[in-house]
Amino acid sequence: MKESSYNRQLLKDYLFSALSAEETERLDELSFTDDRFVQELRAVEDDLVDAYASGELEGKLRVQFETRYLSSPLRREKVALARALHDCGRETQKLVRQQPNQLSAWRTFFSPSLSSRAWQWTFASALLILIGLSAWLVFQNRKVMQVPQHGEIAQRDAGSKGLAGTTPTQEPQPTSTQPTAEAISGETKKPETRVPVEVASIVLAPQIRGGTEVPTVSVKSATSYVAVELDLEPNEYSVYRVELLQHTTGKTLWRAANSRSHEHEGDQTIKVRLPATLLRSELYILQVSGLSPKGTSELISYYRFRVVKSPKK
Repeated sequence: MKESSYNRQLLKDYLFSALSAEETERLDELSFTDDRFVQELRAVEDDLVDAYASGELEGKLRVQFETRYLSSPLRREKVALARALHDCGRETQKLVRQQPNQLSAWRTFFSPSLSSRAWQWTFASALLILIGLSAWLVFQNRKVMQVPQHGEIAQRDAGSKGLAGTTPTQEPQPTSTQPTAEAISGETKKPETRVPVEVASIVLAPQIRGGTEVPTVSVKSATSYVAVELDLEPNEYSVYRVELLQHTTGKTLWRAANSRSHEHEGDQTIKVRLPATLLRSELYILQVSGLSPKGTSELISYYRFRVVKSPKK
């Protein structure tokens, strides 16, 4: 497919799910085989998100963005991040515009006889005094937090004395009765038969290393769940969020938060179990995001795979 066959308008319609099934399938295949297509699609998506976050989208384009693009939770998170960055940029510009006025106010506060260099040394000295005072207050606060209060000491002493003064009481032993032979034969039960749980498994590499071939897993009617092992790209996170997305709509079907990685043959991997009842014979995406202690998330990698489900007998 030539470059002219996926212009910006076509990429917008693809992001808004406004194309026919045949055209959507052709662009889906390009997302596996054409790196340039993926780059241009991301550029168009980033432009749309930035324009919406800054309030520049209007009319029909804004309606399509809100009704179709924002239908995915992942896309809503991306828009929220863009809005936060846009608001931060506006606050930074506001502070930069206010800085000259604040600087002139500080200069008029001091004596006009101070030279520019003397004013700078005075301001630096005051700043050092404030830093030292803040450090002293933090140190005193930690000392107060480490010293136990008198009430807590008294409660611990009372609790230890109460434990030492208690004496164990003997509970009366239940009288055992000898069962008869008839009772034994009547209570004998047949061992329960356990139904074996059938599991399908698959190992997935990140999309960058996975090539253009889409891995396939076969799911039978008796399969309870699919065990997936995800190879991770090197990163600094230890806790992750794994999401199962429907490839055609981007809808989130399943999510596992606070998943931790394990080392396997020198690589970091994540193991998840997908309920087989959620899966059909189609293409899916597993998306892994790293979670920071502050609660923010970052997309690490994504994995495409295809499910072939056997019909029920």
